[in-house]
Amino acid sequence: MFESPRGSQVHDFNPGIEPNGLFWTSEIDPGDVATHPGNGSAVMDVRDLPSRDYHDLVNAITLGPFLPGVVSFRVEWASSSDRRHFHDEAGGFDADVVLNSAQAWWSGETSAARYVADAISTSASLFAEVGHERNGVHFPGA
Repeated sequence: MFESPRGSQVHDFNPGIEPNGLFWTSEIDPGDVATHPGNGSAVMDVRDLPSRDYHDLVNAITLGPFLPGVVSFRVEWASSSDRRHFHDEAGGFDADVVLNSAQAWWSGETSAARYVADAISTSASLFAEVGHERNGVHFPGA
């Protein structure tokens, strides 16, 4: 999704909604991701991923008309020594994570226009983590 400086949405790039209800999710090549869970660093670098520009959120969730397009993005998680363990037996959740910071860059393009974020160095995160999580059927005793 792209927002103008005033906060009003201008375009909504997303892969759509699958017949089974899965939404806004795309499979990426495993080679596009490099992780180092021990120190929390990671990089996800995806180029020319097929997407759709629905123009706005309402049009997207009502499966309105769209322009085919592509998106590219890079997210970099910094290394950190702030390791945490979370365990919730009742909720069926267990995680070993490294809390850190992340920066991101994004672009989206259709036959009509191209949108590009500022340099990755200008972005900042409020929360980021890298680690291992087990839940659902992957949680012991499930």
